[in-house]
Amino acid sequence: MIYKSHSKIHGYGLFCRDTILINTIIGVAFYKINNKGENFDEDYCYSYIGRWINHSNKNNVTYIMIDNNIYYKSICNILKDEEILMNYELLPIFENGLNII
Repeated sequence: MIYKSHSKIHGYGLFCRDTILINTIIGVAFYKINNKGENFDEDYCYSYIGRWINHSNKNNVTYIMIDNNIYYKSICNILKDEEILMNYELLPIFENGLNII
């Protein structure tokens, strides 16, 4: 579904091996590792794909929570060889009311 390659935005990024349709769960962005509840950095660690997705204000994925882990979900069709992009500023949404499936 995805692969890592050189990005025009920054260093490396994740790209679509095949077209990804809107509302597709792409994979885990952050794993829940603790239940301290004090701050995000203590309770979550990013996944391998979370490490390589670059930031853009023209993102094509968003965050969604499933079973306490945070996943990437496409918000539009993403074409083959297009870079998968996330707006990092959307993450604080999860501190005030999580989208839970």
